[in-house]
Amino acid sequence: MDELGDLKPEEALPSNDEAFHYLEEGLRWFEAQDECDPQRLLCLKSVRDLAATKRRTVFKQTLITTFFTKV
Repeated sequence: MDELGDLKPEEALPSNDEAFHYLEEGLRWFEAQDECDPQRLLCLKSVRDLAATKRRTVFKQTLITTFFTKV
């Protein structure tokens, strides 16, 4: 048996923006389910909020002064 044959190729992870949109859709689905309860919903929303925060940091504009070093 080849040990290397068991290794999976590296899978590409979704971007922060994609993760946010997937989680939004998942929340919409979960809220429509009979099993939806406030604790689980809050947990899922906190994960969605984390993706939203990470997504916002990508859109932050870098100041030009950060590219210059002080001598």
